[in-house]
Amino acid sequence: MRRVTSLFVAWSLAAIVAMAACGKAPVQPSATVAVTSVTVEGAHSLAEGNTLTLTATVHWSNGVTAAATSGVSWVSDDPRVATVDARGVVTAVKAGQSQIRATFDSVSGSTALQVTAVAVRVSGKVHESAPTEDVGVAGATVTAVGADGAGVSAVTDASGAFTLNLVPGVAQFSVAAPGYETATASVDTTAGSLSLPLVPVLQEMRESFDTISPPPAQVIDSRTFPIKVHRAGEIVVAYTKSYDLASAQAFTHLEVRDASNRVLAQTAGAYDAWAPPIRVSVAPGAYVVKFFTANPYDGTAAVSLAGFGGEVKHPN
Repeated sequence: MRRVTSLFVAWSLAAIVAMAACGKAPVQPSATVAVTSVTVEGAHSLAEGNTLTLTATVHWSNGVTAAATSGVSWVSDDPRVATVDARGVVTAVKAGQSQIRATFDSVSGSTALQVTAVAVRVSGKVHESAPTEDVGVAGATVTAVGADGAGVSAVTDASGAFTLNLVPGVAQFSVAAPGYETATASVDTTAGSLSLPLVPVLQEMRESFDTISPPPAQVIDSRTFPIKVHRAGEIVVAYTKSYDLASAQAFTHLEVRDASNRVLAQTAGAYDAWAPPIRVSVAPGAYVVKFFTANPYDGTAAVSLAGFGGEVKHPN
């Protein structure tokens, strides 16, 4: 029995040596290859309503990198901004930012997607403020910074109309035109046609006139001045220079009336004293200033608009 065992051991050893000599020795098991990371490849911005396809790239522990064609789960952290389907196709819903995450073999990676709003055409009109809001302002420069931070500008046409391409939302407007105060406003561009009022620059009107020499006690000159007041303040009306004292009948009269023809203030002067100035507080609206002179008089009538925006038209 001992001899048989010895022969078996010897045969086994000989067989192993022979296998080794033929290159058929047993191979040790290799280490397991694992996923080390996942990256999401594709565009990082997308306009509202558009789509794009993202790719999940898998990085392995043995150094191999390859795009995953299956086995990937996709999710958006804010579906109100962007959605993603099982194939990695992203749809932009509304302006904002969303993280798009891909998971493969329990390892995840993500990318930030910025959804931008699509600019739309916004129309509007630049016009005078009350009481002449029906008057359009031509040649006004309208500058706007949209909700996305982009700036655009346009010049109004003959009727005061303009168009701008802006993303929906609140935009910051600045409007400037010769003869008007520059105006700024925050306006929601989704509220329909925009209405941007401008206040005429404060003016002082001076009208000079010479009289003739009619018989005494005749009205020599009568002037009517329509005034449009655009900001509450004070109208100041006054005569300047002096009377022709050659006549003892010199007479002047000043008055201010409102749109209903009510006399708000009046003053008169005669002989060697001219009419004292009128100072009357007013709200925005239409007013009339009247001047009357009688007998020889040579001077200048002046209307001062103090403390508010306004305009003065020459006599009608």
